[in-house]
Amino acid sequence: MAMIRHFFSRHSGIVYVAAIALVGAAGALSFALKPWIERTPSPFFTAAVVAAAWIGGLRPALVAALAAAFFRHFLFFADSPFTSEDLLTSLVFLVVGGFIGLLFEKLNARQEWLDVTLRSIGDAAIATDAQGRVVFLNPVAEKWTGWKASEAMGKPLSDVFKIVNEITRGPVVNPVDKALREGTIVALANHTLLITKNGEEMPIEDTASPIRNIKGQIIGAILVFQNVTDRRRAENAVLKAQEQMKNYAAELEREVAARTADLRHALKEMEGFCYSMAHDLKAPLRSMRGFAEMLSHEYAHALDKNGLDYARRIQMSAGKMNQLVNDLLQFGWLTHAEVPLGPVCSKELTTHALKSLAQEITATHARIHMDNPLPRVLANPTVLTQVLTNLISNAIKFVPPGTAPDLTIRAEHHSASARIWVEDNGIGIAPEFQEKIFGTFQRLHSADAYPGTGIGLAIVRKGLERMNGRVGVVSEPGKGSRFWFELPLA
Repeated sequence: MAMIRHFFSRHSGIVYVAAIALVGAAGALSFALKPWIERTPSPFFTAAVVAAAWIGGLRPALVAALAAAFFRHFLFFADSPFTSEDLLTSLVFLVVGGFIGLLFEKLNARQEWLDVTLRSIGDAAIATDAQGRVVFLNPVAEKWTGWKASEAMGKPLSDVFKIVNEITRGPVVNPVDKALREGTIVALANHTLLITKNGEEMPIEDTASPIRNIKGQIIGAILVFQNVTDRRRAENAVLKAQEQMKNYAAELEREVAARTADLRHALKEMEGFCYSMAHDLKAPLRSMRGFAEMLSHEYAHALDKNGLDYARRIQMSAGKMNQLVNDLLQFGWLTHAEVPLGPVCSKELTTHALKSLAQEITATHARIHMDNPLPRVLANPTVLTQVLTNLISNAIKFVPPGTAPDLTIRAEHHSASARIWVEDNGIGIAPEFQEKIFGTFQRLHSADAYPGTGIGLAIVRKGLERMNGRVGVVSEPGKGSRFWFELPLA
């Protein structure tokens, strides 16, 4: 039926010919049945007007009404004069025909709008009647199912829309059947394949909705589905890439674990080698220092001034070398050893560091000012003691000649950490060297002016890094230095 209306809508001239032909057919039928219908041919002409209105709307209905009035009068009432009653009947017939035409024109326009809408959407759409028979396919549905609309009309939807489960290959319940039965919107489960007319398979997603009339009665269903081939291909590509990445990550993790094990083994061997080397180095150093002391004391009478000076230099060099070995071992230990952390009292550790430096403090007449109390922090007691010892020792050491060291040890509390300052009245540090001094073997002065190994501040930074802390300095040449370090509060 829709195809008939579509044909006449595309050939507007023919519709008028069809309207007159319908009236002519109604007249011929009425004339043939004249002995039986006597003077009541109107039902046949009315049917012709309705048919004309259905195929063409208002204007063809008016043409059919005029033609019907003409045929009615001249076929059945030609022997009678044309009266006002006949005129009134013709006018009524014309008005009724126009009304019917107008009604069908609006209905046809609404139907055409619906058809155009369904044909224009990007998804496939199939409409059925209340029994699940196909009444409409849009062009996308024709393309994806392989069925022409003219072929599919009136067929059960299951013949046109065949679906199976992608994984089990078993049949899937048609969603339209459920929508018609339950009166609800029904969506397909995942992994559904559409089997096209020529046997091809297409992954789809769809929904089926019941169609209700103004009384709420279900008169059909509309099925809308999408071709998700591209999306499924993209999803599979993503899954494949994720699986590859997972395999790569697992392989990389295994490789990293193996290399880490090798590195740990190498570090352990190096540690053993370093301790062995340190032991082997310390033994001759102790011998050198011991024999030099024996020369200075037991054979002083046999040595001249130069000989005694040489013996003293040997002792000093052996001591420096021994300290350098100790510092290198300490730095190496901080680099790879486990450093367990816990709450510690920084005041107690500062006091312990000051006691270990008592000889230097006394010899230099250093003055020490310390806040009371200093905070509890999260640290390793051994490492923090070494940090404090190195910072305080440097503050005592690096002062102008003839100046008594004056140190202040204080703390600042932040929201989750504490900053501890070690301030001095020393020679100060130029800004361009304030980062460099925390490297290994970095010296700003000669060993004769300020003795040391050049590793002390490197040990400080490494120790604080292992305790989740940090270190810095604020200084100007000739105005002293203010070293600080931060650690989390306990």
